[in-house]
Amino acid sequence: MGTMNHNDGDLWSRSLTNDGVAFGVLFDRHRDRVYRHAYRLAQNAAELNEASGRTASTEFTSPSDAQAWQEARQGTVALIPVYESDGETVIGEFEAGRW
Repeated sequence: MGTMNHNDGDLWSRSLTNDGVAFGVLFDRHRDRVYRHAYRLAQNAAELNEASGRTASTEFTSPSDAQAWQEARQGTVALIPVYESDGETVIGEFEAGRW
């Protein structure tokens, strides 16, 4: 596979046509920023940390612990409310899928 240095607009367009590679590049490029944004919008940061595995990761002592955690949650989804900047109005839900 060649070097991928496409701009985000191109990658997003390809993602909308179910191009998993393009979506993966976007995800890798922006995952930290998206997590920080979701963290700020979530009223319950503990819920977001649980959904993302951040809470559980503090107790992992080996890679097999992380793998077991993922396998135990395979196929489940956590729905986390997303609020307007007023902190009260719910404008949607952030779906944190667990694979």
